[in-house]
Amino acid sequence: MKTKDKIKLGIAAFFYGMKGGEKIVTQQKDSSATMKEQDGSGVFKDILEEKETDEVKEMRDKYYRVLRESFNYKVKITGGFNKSDDDSSEPDTLDIIAAAEKIKHINPNELTNVLQTKWWTIKIVQEAIIEELGVDEQLADLAGGKDVSENDVLWFTVKRNFTPKFLIEKYIKKAVLKQNNRSKKKYRLDLYFSKYARQFWKIDSLFIAELNRIYESQDKRNEMFDIEEISFITNKAYGMEPLHDIICKVKSLEEVTMFDGNYVVSLNVDYEDVDMVAKFKTDELTEKYVVNAPKKKEIDADLAIRIMEEEQKELKKINENKTE
Repeated sequence: MKTKDKIKLGIAAFFYGMKGGEKIVTQQKDSSATMKEQDGSGVFKDILEEKETDEVKEMRDKYYRVLRESFNYKVKITGGFNKSDDDSSEPDTLDIIAAAEKIKHINPNELTNVLQTKWWTIKIVQEAIIEELGVDEQLADLAGGKDVSENDVLWFTVKRNFTPKFLIEKYIKKAVLKQNNRSKKKYRLDLYFSKYARQFWKIDSLFIAELNRIYESQDKRNEMFDIEEISFITNKAYGMEPLHDIICKVKSLEEVTMFDGNYVVSLNVDYEDVDMVAKFKTDELTEKYVVNAPKKKEIDADLAIRIMEEEQKELKKINENKTE
């Protein structure tokens, strides 16, 4: 998962404003995107100034709807190759066809790589989608004395009222939400942590050693899991369509078990589901879809996100220069 996709799934923040930005996207006649340094105008200016106008609400609504639908399809590119005079093969781009195929959704209770628990039904399985640096970049960071884990793009968000020795959100591989069959109001969240250290992560072995200690002692008062809340936005999850904000209020640590090369930490939780698409749905856009209203020229949200990425890179460089 690229940073761009991570930003997409947190796109609400984008629509609530990007203060300090003065770049807008313009579309040239040849359809290639360029960025101009000038005062913003129209709907993009409203976004920058955090204005909740009708145009901003409609754009946000449309983006969420299209983004969710896009998760239901995979695209296959097919094409042939032509033989050139020197007997080499070249792709025949003229015959390339992109065909969208509907994705078949799997029942999470049929998964073999998930711990099945008696009296509990699996509701959601969300894999951690993390962007990691390439080997060369990792080695460069190590040479500079930097822990490569500092570059992690964290998929799960953890709320706590203090800073522990280890941040579990850096190590969660998978989160599985289960509902009790006897009491439908009882939920548990299983967090998966690999028992194997990664190659370039300096503190992996220390974290795993502490996790193993908790597993062997069944210590339910460890500070690592003294947390208030874990949340994530669904993306290619089993059992739940994309763009649901899943919020789990942690009540207690239940147990730590071993399964398929992972420590599985089970937490008693209260569960809240916020459908981001429904939250921002507008009657106006629904009516336009019903009557097939013509589209008007508007800013491309993907290009706006690209601007955000560039601004983040620039800010990161500035911060790194300050620390040197």
